[in-house]
Amino acid sequence: MLTDAQLRGPDAPIGRGKGSGFFGYQWREKPGVGAVLMCDSYMMTAPTFPLHPHQYISAVAILFEDTVGQMYSSDSVGTNHQFGAGDVHWTLAGQGVEHTQTPTAGSRIHAVQMFIDLPEQLRYTPAQTFHLAAKDVPIYKAEHCRLRILVGAAFGLSSPLEIPQDLLMIEGWSESELEIPVPVSWKLWLYNRDLEVAGYTAISAVKGRFLFVASPLIRVTDF
Repeated sequence: MLTDAQLRGPDAPIGRGKGSGFFGYQWREKPGVGAVLMCDSYMMTAPTFPLHPHQYISAVAILFEDTVGQMYSSDSVGTNHQFGAGDVHWTLAGQGVEHTQTPTAGSRIHAVQMFIDLPEQLRYTPAQTFHLAAKDVPIYKAEHCRLRILVGAAFGLSSPLEIPQDLLMIEGWSESELEIPVPVSWKLWLYNRDLEVAGYTAISAVKGRFLFVASPLIRVTDF
C-alpha cells in the first residue's frame, strides 16, 4: 500500500481480547469529512451485541471471504435472515431502527462494520435493509489484482446493491499500485488490511489488501 501519513493505526481495540469470542480494532472519524464515521474490523465467534438502536446512519456489515459459517440478523422492521462469507448487509437506519447480529453456532465471522453518514434527505426516512450476496458481487480481475465492487461502479462494473446514496465501495487486493477512478472532489477513505491502518486520504491508488470508500462531502451530523 502506498505510504500515506493520513492513515493511522486503530483509535481503540474493541472486544474482550485476542482468543475471545469478539476482538478487533476501531477507527472513528470526525463528521463532516465524508461518508465514513466509524469502522470496526473484527473477529467474532460468540454472541456480542444485544438488540441496540441506530439513527441517522447506515450500519454496514461486510463479511470477508474467509468467514466460516453465518451471521444471523434481525431488526425492528422485520428483516430477519442469515448471511455469510463475502456478503454485505446494509441497515439504513434513517429515523431509527433496532437490530442485532449474532454468529450461528460454530461460526467464525471475520468482518468489518461501518457507520456510514446519511445525507439530509435520508436522515428522517423509514429504516430499510439491503443485502448483497457474495455470488452477486461484480469482480474485476486482472493479472495482479482482484477487486469486489460492493457499492457503486468502477472498472466497467456496477454493483447490484442499489442504496439511495452516492457511494463507491471496493474490497480486494492488488499486487501493484492500482489507481481507482473516483469523481473529482469526492472524499476518499481507505483501510489497509495488511498494516492495520485507516483514515481519510488524498491518494486514490491502492496496493495490498484493502477496503476503499469514496463519497461526496456530507454535512456535519451527530450519530
